[in-house]
Amino acid sequence: MFAESDGGILLRWETLSPSVLIASYTENLAWSLFLTSTAIHAVLLITSPLQAVYKWHRRQSSDSDTPLPYICAIIGSLLWLRYSIFIYDWKLILLQSYAVLMQTFFVFAMLFYRSKKRRLFRSIMAIFIGIAVLFFLIAQLPPKIGLQFTGVCASGAQILGSFVCPYLIAISSKFIDFIPVSCLDTILLSISNPFIKHSIL
Repeated sequence: MFAESDGGILLRWETLSPSVLIASYTENLAWSLFLTSTAIHAVLLITSPLQAVYKWHRRQSSDSDTPLPYICAIIGSLLWLRYSIFIYDWKLILLQSYAVLMQTFFVFAMLFYRSKKRRLFRSIMAIFIGIAVLFFLIAQLPPKIGLQFTGVCASGAQILGSFVCPYLIAISSKFIDFIPVSCLDTILLSISNPFIKHSIL
């Protein structure tokens, strides 16, 4: 889909023509439908915190919620976005760009409805500065090593981030009486990322 040039990445637009996309999709219809359902699941999973934003708007406060899950999510998505740029895959770039956009919105919505904004604002700025520094260091590595390092960091951040909510619930309640479905979902999503990147048309 992409070709490298001195000026950056060039998209081969002829590969995006309807006839080519339809032929590619129907070549193995059952597999394509499975991948599409996986991609839809990923999009819905990314969008799911909208219910929290609605709750903050209704209460005019986000003080009852911790920002950790949202910060972990945006770190993972930023790393996956960098990984997708490494491999020049426009499908994964679109998916992760959507994830970064939505999760940035969630974080700043939480900041907007926070009664004490300064601490959260500093944390957000520290995260973005840290990611920018990490991306700069990754850019200095050989492409193959940079790709592998980014993939490891992205998978690790996503899997570790998925345990934040169940961990916080367990610590606050002092017992576990729930199945951490979100953990399993995120782990499976991380494992299936190579399939998801081929499923968005």
